[in-house]
Amino acid sequence: MVTKVKQHKIKGVLIYTTGDFPYGMAPESLVRQLALGFKYHKINTKVIRLRGKTYNYANDTGIEANDFLFGSRTKSDLTKLIELLSVILLTPFSVFVNFFRHKFDAIILYGVEYFYLIFPFWIACKLTRTKLIRITTDYYRVSTIVPVWWKRPKLFFYNFQFKQFDKYMDGIVSLSSYMADFAKINGVDHRKILIIPHFIDTEGFCRGAASNQDAEKYRIGYCGTVIGVNGIFQLIDAFKTVYHKYPNAELLIIGEPWTAEKEKFNSLIAPFGQVVKVTGRLSASEIPSALLTCNVLVNPRKSSLSADAGFPTKLGEYFSTALPVISTRTGDIRSYFTNMEEIVLVEPDDPEQISDAIIFLIENKERSSIIGKNGFRWAKEHLDYKANTQKILNFIMQ
Repeated sequence: MVTKVKQHKIKGVLIYTTGDFPYGMAPESLVRQLALGFKYHKINTKVIRLRGKTYNYANDTGIEANDFLFGSRTKSDLTKLIELLSVILLTPFSVFVNFFRHKFDAIILYGVEYFYLIFPFWIACKLTRTKLIRITTDYYRVSTIVPVWWKRPKLFFYNFQFKQFDKYMDGIVSLSSYMADFAKINGVDHRKILIIPHFIDTEGFCRGAASNQDAEKYRIGYCGTVIGVNGIFQLIDAFKTVYHKYPNAELLIIGEPWTAEKEKFNSLIAPFGQVVKVTGRLSASEIPSALLTCNVLVNPRKSSLSADAGFPTKLGEYFSTALPVISTRTGDIRSYFTNMEEIVLVEPDDPEQISDAIIFLIENKERSSIIGKNGFRWAKEHLDYKANTQKILNFIMQ
């Protein structure tokens, strides 16, 4: 049972996000559940989208959300530059207006990674005596930060924030021990660091969705970004072995193949015909029903810095179905779980181990059911959004 935080201690929390709100992909899911957790604890909450809307979903959360400047994401380089300069210059004004209007006690930054964006928040928070908390979800590859040469200065400000300025924040919420250790190495006081793997509505995720498995089929499910670094090609390779032994096996891929890899992806699944089903991007309300048509769910993520630094959203959602889950040993997954208890663990970059794990679950239905139930219980204890937002509130108050 979650104990609610007394309302008089924290009046309100203001969340600034570079993603959309309330729906979209993994970043939007985290911010939505974070905001809903604060709402559950009766904390006045407001979300500001620094870069406007991306998906245009209706806001049915009952939580106030506004766009900082533009109503939707800008496309031209000129408007992007105007937006960036406006955010830098107008951030203090935004903080002051919301502080005097709503009396927020803390500001949480999600997806705000660069020093030149964070410093104006820091100044405004010092003047209003408001706490500034940054959520660090990942450590991005250079190619992600610098897709073209003229964006090279961004890398300097990205590293400067981590290595020189995070120590001056009031708190760092890390999604992994890797990011927490990285903060400590860069001088952040351990008392200012809180590790929370994720914020998942474990009990409500599948509410309204019923199990719809085909008794004559064995469906293997994947949900997420359909891209090579997430292990999608290893999963297809593993499925080939499973399908050879069990012709009633199917592979369901929930997501849209990455454009740059689409040709390779299509060539790999073409020999399977209708046995491999690709849904394309589904809405948040459609995903639970699709997952519940499966018998097992797989997180085949490859080994990488990104895999070590973050905790996959899909894993929390997988557990919420109470279906058995197979995952590669990456990041904190290596230390959180006991193999064959809450999850089936396999080595990354190894299709043979993935296929062996799937075949084991096909041939051991009773053990498969136990693993699924244990995974759900683990997620409820460690990932539930109500309990984890309570941890953040306690963290703010310390």
